[in-house]
Amino acid sequence: MARVATLWRRVQRATALVRRNGCGRRWAVIRPQLVGALLPSERQFVRAMHELDFGRFEGLQIERGELILDPWPATVRSVKFGAEESATARTLPDESQLKRQVVELFEYVRTVDVGEIRALEVRHGLPFSMEINQRPDANGGKRGSQRL
Repeated sequence: MARVATLWRRVQRATALVRRNGCGRRWAVIRPQLVGALLPSERQFVRAMHELDFGRFEGLQIERGELILDPWPATVRSVKFGAEESATARTLPDESQLKRQVVELFEYVRTVDVGEIRALEVRHGLPFSMEINQRPDANGGKRGSQRL
């Protein structure tokens, strides 16, 4: 019974990623606002960015709007000598408000059907910039097979 409940929660989270707009023809991405609203893979990646603090992730795969973390992407830590250690808190409460940069990263990722983040630069534990490879959809869309 617990397995069924776990599967049901996964289905609910997956369907919470997108919703139909008023006309029923297009999909709109729901912006995650709280840590507790993230998918498990997104929450795991937020923790990893937070722990990395400064550096980059390379070769991060995206499928159906979700980060694929197995295999784990290459992680490159930036070290600056003579600098004080960052005072970034290492734990994230479940209901804490997400920073704008994190919201924008996952909002973008959720619009990509199939793609790869070649490099995601992290500064102060937050996404700063990224280079992404995407396969255009049949209509030549810019973000994979997105439905917006």
